[in-house]
Amino acid sequence: MAGAALAAVITAWELGKGLPTAAREAPPEVLRLRALQFPVAGVPRAMTDSFDDPRSGARLHRAVDIMAPRGSPVRAVDGGTIVKLASSGAGGTTVYQYDAAERYCYYYAHLQGYAPGLREGQKVARGDVIGFVGTTGNAPASAPHLHFAIFRLDDRKEWWNGTPVNPYPLLR
Repeated sequence: MAGAALAAVITAWELGKGLPTAAREAPPEVLRLRALQFPVAGVPRAMTDSFDDPRSGARLHRAVDIMAPRGSPVRAVDGGTIVKLASSGAGGTTVYQYDAAERYCYYYAHLQGYAPGLREGQKVARGDVIGFVGTTGNAPASAPHLHFAIFRLDDRKEWWNGTPVNPYPLLR
């Protein structure tokens, strides 16, 4: 039994190695003060903190999954700008949104589709519908959900790159 416990501790430590320290810190107070909009309309704020959950390839989730019926409206959690609409094998149909100050990027993945007329460069207000819950990318077809992540941007402001921030305490 002691060997199994030690293996679990070592595995947890290995998964955490090399991650930015900020990824394990409390969410920035500036985001807490914004009282981010819950991103899925019509569902309770019931979710689990899966931010540090292991994923394949010795990586961590670095997001929360919000289970919801397929087609549920996905809302902008904050005001800002849509910087990238994309499709990938992992995230499927995705939206990358910067906050108004371009300090944080909000990432919405596994969408069934975008809100009509949504485009890159578009300004959005907190609560605007930007898409709909789905199962695109690597999401199981039987488990529609929104994969939601937040990244703190550095001076390069790359939508695909940033320090992960745990959204869980900000959305409860």
